[in-house]
Formats: sequence, structure tokens, C-alpha cells
Amino acid sequence: MKRKRFCQGNRDFRRGSFTVEASFILPFVCFLLAVLLQAILYLHDASVFASTAYEAAQKAAELKDTSAKERAAFAREQAFLLLDKKRLACKGCEVEASATSGRVQVCIRGSTGFFGGLSLEAKKEVLYTNPVDFLRSIKKTKNLWEKITDE
Repeated sequence: MKRKRFCQGNRDFRRGSFTVEASFILPFVCFLLAVLLQAILYLHDASVFASTAYEAAQKAAELKDTSAKERAAFAREQAFLLLDKKRLACKGCEVEASATSGRVQVCIRGSTGFFGGLSLEAKKEVLYTNPVDFLRSIKKTKNLWEKITDE
């Protein structure tokens, strides 16, 4: 009889130990899930910034017969329009765009509210050429090559 009571008491002790172990493990698991979620949100925002910067620069580079100033303004406007459609964890997004005779560059910056306020930056550059001038230069090169090889 004594032996049965001892085993029964030991079983009750084991049930209590699972509760104590769970009280240590559960907060740790919840903390890991929170960190994982914040890391996923950070990576999502970084990806959105990069794709938005590239798409805005590409759209501005496709404009025909516009000045560099107009291209930069168009790229900035497109970046804001594209960011407006996205759901971001970032706050305070800033967009800078610049254009020269052969390239359009878009830079998007922002900061997160988690991990102590990490900052994000995506800078993309797209080169462009005037297609008509490019085709004319190819034709001139072809004609020159034909003249050289005929002689």
C-alpha cells in the first residue's frame, strides 16, 4: 500500500513539473515568434523599397523627349504612387530622384519602429538611350563596315 501512494504522489509531482517547464518555454517561444515576425516585416519592406525604386526609375527612363528635371520629378511621383498602394511597416518614407542625360536614379529611405529603429534604403539606377539615335548609330556603323570591307 505504501508503495502505491508513493507512486501516485510521484505522478502528481511530474504533472507540476510540466507546468513549470511550460512557464519557462512558452515566453521564450513567443519572443522568438515576435522577433521572426519583425524580421519578416523588415525584409518585406526592403523588398518593396527595392522593387518600387527600380520600377519608378524604369518608368521615368521610358519617357520620350523630356528633360532631366522632368524625368526626376516623374520618377519621384511614380515612387510615391507605388508606395501608396503598398502596406508597409516602415514610417516616414522619403524619396529622392535624380536624372542626367543617360540615367535615372531613385533612392527610397525609411525607418522601422522595431529593433530599435532600423533604417532602410534602396537605391536603383536605370540607364537609358534614345532609341532613334541608337538605331541611327547602328546603321552608320553598318554602312561604315560595308565601305571598309568592300574596298
